[in-house]
Amino acid sequence: MKTELLAPAGNADAFLAAIDYGANAVYLGIEKFNARNKAENFTLDNLSYYINYAHLFNVKVYLTLNTLVKDFEIEDFLFTAKSVYNMGIDAVIIQDIGMANLLKEYLPDLNLHLSTQMAVSNFHSAVILKDLFNAKRAVLSRECDLEEIKRVSSLKGLETEVFVHGALCVSLSGYCYFSSLVFSNSGNRGMCLQPCRKRYSCILEDKMQSGYFLSTKDICLLNYVEKLTESGVSSLKIEGRMKSPEYVAGVVKTYRKALDGENITLKDMENLKHLFNRGDFSSGYVFKNKNIIYNKLQNHKGIKVGEILKVNDGFAEIMSNRNLKKEDGFKVTRNCEEVGSIEISKKLNSNKYLCRFKGKVLRGDDVNITKNSKLLNELSIPHKKITVALSFYARLNGAPKVVLQYNGKIVEYVLDFILQESLNYNLTKQDIINCFDKTDNYPFKINFKDICIDDNVFLPKSKLNEIRRNSFAKFFQNFTATNNAQINYKKEFEKDNFAEKGLTAIIISDENVLTDKVINKTDYIIFRPHHYSQTIIENFIKKACFVKNKYLYIPEFLQEEDYSLIKKLLKNNDLGLALNSFNMLDYATQNNRDVFALNLNVFNFESVKTLRKLNIKNIAASKELNGRELKDIIKINNVNIFISVYGEMDLMYLKHCPLKENFNGDCSKCSYKNKLIYKDEKGIVFDIDRYKLVNCYFSLKNDRLLNLLKFTEIKNKLINLSSLNVSEAENLMVNGIAPDKNYTVGNFIKGVK
Repeated sequence: MKTELLAPAGNADAFLAAIDYGANAVYLGIEKFNARNKAENFTLDNLSYYINYAHLFNVKVYLTLNTLVKDFEIEDFLFTAKSVYNMGIDAVIIQDIGMANLLKEYLPDLNLHLSTQMAVSNFHSAVILKDLFNAKRAVLSRECDLEEIKRVSSLKGLETEVFVHGALCVSLSGYCYFSSLVFSNSGNRGMCLQPCRKRYSCILEDKMQSGYFLSTKDICLLNYVEKLTESGVSSLKIEGRMKSPEYVAGVVKTYRKALDGENITLKDMENLKHLFNRGDFSSGYVFKNKNIIYNKLQNHKGIKVGEILKVNDGFAEIMSNRNLKKEDGFKVTRNCEEVGSIEISKKLNSNKYLCRFKGKVLRGDDVNITKNSKLLNELSIPHKKITVALSFYARLNGAPKVVLQYNGKIVEYVLDFILQESLNYNLTKQDIINCFDKTDNYPFKINFKDICIDDNVFLPKSKLNEIRRNSFAKFFQNFTATNNAQINYKKEFEKDNFAEKGLTAIIISDENVLTDKVINKTDYIIFRPHHYSQTIIENFIKKACFVKNKYLYIPEFLQEEDYSLIKKLLKNNDLGLALNSFNMLDYATQNNRDVFALNLNVFNFESVKTLRKLNIKNIAASKELNGRELKDIIKINNVNIFISVYGEMDLMYLKHCPLKENFNGDCSKCSYKNKLIYKDEKGIVFDIDRYKLVNCYFSLKNDRLLNLLKFTEIKNKLINLSSLNVSEAENLMVNGIAPDKNYTVGNFIKGVK
C-alpha cells in the first residue's frame, strides 16, 4: 500500500488547495461533532459536493466526528453519520466509544478511524480497539515513538496514521481538561480556548522563570518521511484545519515532494517556516526530541530577515539583505520575544527600508517576516480540472443526447424533449460549444469530441442549459458510490431494575492514609503511587489487605517498557486495574483481573453499555458532565457508575519533563522532591506531579479541589484523597467534613459546551 498524504481542510479554499497540490485524502468537519468547531467548516448541505469533487481526482474524504457526545445528541449524531455514509464518505474519525459501538452496529460498512483523542498509544490498545469497533485505522497518539509506531503498524487489518506537521498538543490528546475545568469550554467537544498558549511563571524552590511553558513547538517530520514510510505507516497527516489555504497548499506541496522521492532543499524548509512555525520546529516524540516547548513565543515566529538600525519619530529604519515588500508582514523580537511590529513605508536603498512601527521597538531588535506575500502569491494557482470528452447528438424528431467520458467512465444523458424542425433559428455547433464551455462549479475542461446536429433543428436555450446542468450533475456524481442506509435507533434506559448501592471508591497516592477509619468507609481503593516500584506496591497491599476491591492506577499513556514493568508489579498479587485508557485491557482480560474504568471519557449511557460488554462493571463518569446529564448515565443495570465528588483534578497529562525543559534537569540525579509550580498571570497556581515508571509522566493539577459532598443525591462516590494527610482523610471519610481549602464544583452545575 502506497503511503497516503492526508491534508486538513477548515474551509472550501483549503480543501481545493489540498487537492491542487497533491493530497491523497482530505479530512474535514461539519458544523457539529468535530474537534475544530471554531474553523469555518462545511455543512451537511454542501458536503456531498466536496465528496464528489474529491473523488473526481481520486482523493478520499474523511469526516471528523471526533467529539464526545451527550445523551440528548445521540440521535442527531446517528442522523449525521447515516447522512454522510449515504453520501459516500470514505471514513469517519471517531473519539466517543459509545458512538463507535453504535456505528459498528448500525453502519457496519462505514470505515471507522480511531481519533488521536481515543489515545491509541501502544500495540495493546490498538489490538483491543480494532477488534472492539472493527476499526480500519488508528490515528496514533502524538506521544508514540518510531518503535511503537512500527509495532502498531505491524498489526494486520489496521492502518496507522501519524501526524507529521503542524501544532502539537502539550497534553495527551483526549485527556486535556484545562479549558473544560477552568473555562467550561471542552477540548473534547471542539471548544478548546488553548490556555496552554498563555504565559506562566515557572517556580522551583527559589528559582523562577517566565514564559510560555505549556506552548509546544510545531512538529515537522519532513526530513523523516522515508523512515516513516519504511515503518509501515499508512498515512502521513498534516495538522491545520484552522490554517489558511496557502498554508495547506505549501505544506502539502512540500510533503508531496518528499513522498515522491524528490530532494528536499533548504528552500523547502524555509518556505514551511514562512507559512507558520512555532520555535523553528521539533521532530516531536516520534524521534524522541527532548525539546518540544518554545517558551519565548506562542504564535508564528517567522524567519529573521533583518534588524532595527535606528528609531525616530514613529519610524524605524531597518537593514535587510532580502527583497522585502509592502505587502509582507513583520514582527519585531528581542531575545526571541515579541516586542512590536513594523510596516514598510519605502525602500531607501538596496538593503535599507523605512518603516512605521508599533510597540516598544529599539535599535538592534530583530525583524522577522511572518507573511511572505511572494510565496503566498506563488501558492495561489488555478484549481485543477479534469478533461472531459463530450459528444452531443441532436436528431430531428428525437431526444437530444450528451455523452461524457473521462478515465474509463462513460455517462449518457438524454433530455426528455423531442426536437422539432426550426421555424426561424437553427441549432448550431457553436451554440453547443458556448453552452458546454460554461462548467459552473464543476472542475471540468471540455474536449468537444463529436457534435452531430441535423439540419433545421430547433432547441430552446432553456432546454440546452437544462441538458448541460443535468448531464454535468449526473457525471459529477458518477464517481462516488452512495448508499441508502436507514437507522432505527431508540433510547432504551434500563430503569426498571435500577438501584444505586451507595458505594464509595477512593484514590490514594500514599498508603499511610489507609487507617482503619478510612478503610471502614471504603468499598474500593485505587492506588496511584508517585513511584511504581515493587516495594511501594507491596506496602500498599499490606495496608489494604482486608479490602477486597483494590486496584492499581494505570497511567493514561504507557510505553512498552512501562507496560512490562506493570506486568511485573502485578505478577504475585491479585490487584485489579484502574484503567485510564485501553492500554492494559488486554492484560486484564487475559489474566482475569477486575477492571475499574476510571477515566475513559464516559460521556453517555451508550459508552457505559459498551464497557459493560467488556465485562467492566465499575465505571467513573466523565467529570465534564453536569448533574442533569449524569442522571441518564447512572441508570444502567449491572454496572456501578461512580461520580467524582472530591479531590484534586488533573488538567492535563504531560509526557515531556518540565524540569528538563525549564531547568536542564538531570534524570540520573532527579528525585523530584520539590514540586514544580506554574503560576498564571492572575496568580493562580498549578502544581505539577510526577509519576515514575520506567519513564516519567507528569500531571498538571487544578488550583482548586473538587468538592461535591453537599450534593447528597450522589450515591456512588469517587473520592480522591491524594492531597490530604491522615487526619484530614479520616475526618472527611468518617464525618464528611472537608478541610479548609480552595474548592470548586467543577462542571457539575454548568457542564461544558
